[in-house]
Amino acid sequence: MAILTVNDITLSFGEETILEHITFEMQKGEHIGLVGVNGSGKTTLFKILNGEYIPDNGSVVFSKDTALGYMEQHVCRDFERTAFEEVMTVFAPLLAMERELEELTDRLSQTLPEEELHALILRQTELNDRFVDRGGLTCRSRARSALMGLGFSDEQIGNKVGVLSGGQKAKLQLAKMLLGGANLLLLDEPTNHLDIGS
Repeated sequence: MAILTVNDITLSFGEETILEHITFEMQKGEHIGLVGVNGSGKTTLFKILNGEYIPDNGSVVFSKDTALGYMEQHVCRDFERTAFEEVMTVFAPLLAMERELEELTDRLSQTLPEEELHALILRQTELNDRFVDRGGLTCRSRARSALMGLGFSDEQIGNKVGVLSGGQKAKLQLAKMLLGGANLLLLDEPTNHLDIGS
């Protein structure tokens, strides 16, 4: 079964045609490598697949079960975050739920009219169930495990992104994709920074 179908895509920037009549299909479990000289359109194709560029012609269709992860050549733009904080951005919706749960707990500790108290308890129960179901209780330990599995030490996990090497930044992006549930990974020149073990 095809997880990705690219049909006759063409993309030009002004007078220059970058991609022309590109058609291919990717099946589940396949590994595909794109090889070409600089400027031949490899990154442009990835940006079309990622939705950043819209082709002039043709179509890109993913199967309904495909979750795309895209690792750019130059990753991690916020150099003030720690490595751990950067990876935790994957869980932003869970962290927002956690903050709301804390606010609800604070409000519930106050003396409130019974009707408002009842509404807050219902909201807290519903939000807590969603938080637990989506992995809120384990997101921090999963982020830490992903970083450790990619070779980060305890000290490096707490380092700011700005002091990390290019390879470590690439590993951060890879950890984010894996934690985000991606099952189709687009890796733009990953071997520039990643070793075989990673």
